[in-house]
Amino acid sequence: MKQIKPTKHTKISFYLGLIVIAFMSFAILADLFGVLRLKGIDFYFTIRPQITPRSDIVIVTIDDMSIKELGVWPWPRRYHAEVLDFLTRAKAKVVGFDILFADNAPDPEDDRLLIDAARKAKNVYFTMFFSPQKRKRAETKKVSIVVTTEKEKAVEEFLPRFAVTRLGTSDTPTGGQEVTIPITDLSKCSKGIGNINYEPDEDGVIRYGQLIVGYKGNYYPALSLCLAAGSMGLSIDQIKVGRYIKLKDDIVPISRQGKILVNYVGPFDKFKTIPYYRVLTGEMPESAFKDKIVLVGSTATGVYDLRVTPFSANFPGVGVHANIINSILTRKYIRALPPVLGLMFVIGFGLLLGYALPRLSPLLKAVFAASLFAVLVTTGVVFFNNNIYMDIVYPGMAVLFSYFTISLYLFIAEEREKREVKGAFSKYVNPEVMEEILSAPEKLQLGGTKKKLTILFADVRGFTPISEKLQPEEVVSLLNECLTEMADAIFKHEGTLDKFIGDAVLAFFGAPVEHTDDPQRAVRTAWEMQQRIDVVNKRREGGTHGLLKIGIGINTGDVVVGNVGSHRRMDYTVIGDNVNLGQRLEDTAGGGQILISESTYELVKDIVDAVKLEPIKVKGRVQPVQIYEIHGVR
Repeated sequence: MKQIKPTKHTKISFYLGLIVIAFMSFAILADLFGVLRLKGIDFYFTIRPQITPRSDIVIVTIDDMSIKELGVWPWPRRYHAEVLDFLTRAKAKVVGFDILFADNAPDPEDDRLLIDAARKAKNVYFTMFFSPQKRKRAETKKVSIVVTTEKEKAVEEFLPRFAVTRLGTSDTPTGGQEVTIPITDLSKCSKGIGNINYEPDEDGVIRYGQLIVGYKGNYYPALSLCLAAGSMGLSIDQIKVGRYIKLKDDIVPISRQGKILVNYVGPFDKFKTIPYYRVLTGEMPESAFKDKIVLVGSTATGVYDLRVTPFSANFPGVGVHANIINSILTRKYIRALPPVLGLMFVIGFGLLLGYALPRLSPLLKAVFAASLFAVLVTTGVVFFNNNIYMDIVYPGMAVLFSYFTISLYLFIAEEREKREVKGAFSKYVNPEVMEEILSAPEKLQLGGTKKKLTILFADVRGFTPISEKLQPEEVVSLLNECLTEMADAIFKHEGTLDKFIGDAVLAFFGAPVEHTDDPQRAVRTAWEMQQRIDVVNKRREGGTHGLLKIGIGINTGDVVVGNVGSHRRMDYTVIGDNVNLGQRLEDTAGGGQILISESTYELVKDIVDAVKLEPIKVKGRVQPVQIYEIHGVR
């Protein structure tokens, strides 16, 4: 259904749009729907075409098959020493172990072999981990406390050598309260130590990589950043950090917390992987690792280094490092548009929908809102495919909230108006005309308006003397039967029944619904009334009331039509000189006669057989009025 009066609800709809804008603006500032916003990032990843990563990134996987071949994890560190020696002979560019060697091995020889292999390789990076809180230690074990304190003191002396260079002023990245590093001798012989800190989002999914961690005044890089820089020939102190990370002439964008949105290329198997046991046993040729960036990490289910990512709930942590390295080396970073753009979208959509929806039909409302939403999503997808992240969740919710809120209000308002119209007109018009009014209410004018209508007056002649012969209930029954037949004829031809005046009827044609043949409809109605009253006479043949006759007058002309009355009681009726003329014609008509004015005759002469009568004088008119009597309707 179209709007009854679009301007009537425009202001309220606009205010509802403003309310949605205010709510969504607060939601953006408070990030009320943060989880949905994060799921929007996952949506982008799942529909984006997968990316082919660099071929020089190789992952040596500690997988289930390797554990089956080599035994239960953890393995002796001599295994890692042998793998590292093999990668050194293969001339791997850099090697990163995503394994935390925090404690001494049970066999000191294992540690010695790994340390010697790392010292010989000169291109190996190990891992450290920063705890957000200090771990509690049992005060009863005083000896352990002394040892731990001495170890921490040693760490504090050499750890800063693995810090990056601060570039001017910078925001404070996420900080650690305590650090766990590899055993001291292994740390000292490595090319660098990178953190493996990952802070999942509130829904447990890892979407951001922690490239920089602050600890006691220094900034420390992630393992992925160390390997990317090392493959470019940079040492850790050549990594410069400010409001961004600078690697030679390359700029790596980071957030205020030192994070980067990981540009996942796709599932983990997009990267080249080689099982650990095949490297250890020499099954792989050295050429497979020449000039490669090699990551050694776990993918086995029992080693517990599986993470939740947009692509999988069991994504190996080493794969996150590989994705970050690929982003840095290909310079394909996902850059987020400023949040103020999302706020601008929210404001624009709220204002646009508040203005447009009350002016549209329900179907166009849905099409318009769906089109806005589709354009928003398509724009976001196109941007993301070009490594630009645009939040569509909050603007999209602004579209949905505005559409449902305004549409619900308009629906309730229209239903209320429909009930009012139906209540007002159900007694005037037939059901078909009522449906036409309700289907196109914008054509309806309830206020007084001047309009050319055809007026019909009909009166039952001689009803008073007949009623004197009947019982009261018989009088009412007879009158109801006559008026019902007359009203049915009016409704059949889609006229408007104005009122019953005793045993008379006032009807008009052309309002509230206008037809091109309203005068013809009025004449056909009058002719059918005469036929129907004959049927009533036949049904009551043998009664004592006598025969009933109807005198009818019809006139066409300009009248005022609209709601007339007091604030307590109003009727949809017609007033004016042409209404009076119609009543004067009915007064003049005898029983069984149909008299029409000349203005009506000119409009119906093609369908009636009529006789021209002598003009009559009408009160208020100087010139006599020419009238015609209808003898038949074709």
